[in-house]
Amino acid sequence: MAEYPAALAAEFLDAGANLLTVHVENGGARSWCSHRAGAPSRLRAGVRVPARHARVAVLPYLDAVEVIILLGTEVGVKGRDLAPQACNRLREARGLLREHAKPAVRLVADGAIRTHTVSQLYAAGADAIVPGSLVFQSTDLESTFRWLRSHSVPAVV
Repeated sequence: MAEYPAALAAEFLDAGANLLTVHVENGGARSWCSHRAGAPSRLRAGVRVPARHARVAVLPYLDAVEVIILLGTEVGVKGRDLAPQACNRLREARGLLREHAKPAVRLVADGAIRTHTVSQLYAAGADAIVPGSLVFQSTDLESTFRWLRSHSVPAVV
């Protein structure tokens, strides 16, 4: 959520981060991705795309990122179900990555991660999920993570 992420990259790296994702609507996103060449190689780059943006919002970043986070709800909206277009956006983004020969770029689904949406998101092309509320609102973390792992969750961010 920083306005000038490139200026903060070293601080995040010193704090232990290995991935810095920037919102595409942030004016600093282009700066971060274009100046990333000077960042330490162990700091990976990603962009985060709000639910209201089309898949083409990631086009300017495809050569500079390893991760694309697609939001399944609007930022700041808690307790809502997955936006109807979320799975289609994942499928479109996966197609875009194939079209541009970027198979190593990981697609991550964030927002509205619920027990009934996890399998939908993976089927639509997500490589990983951010299970925020699913985990933070859990009354039994061990069971929650056991459930996540048992549902063929390849990766949890």
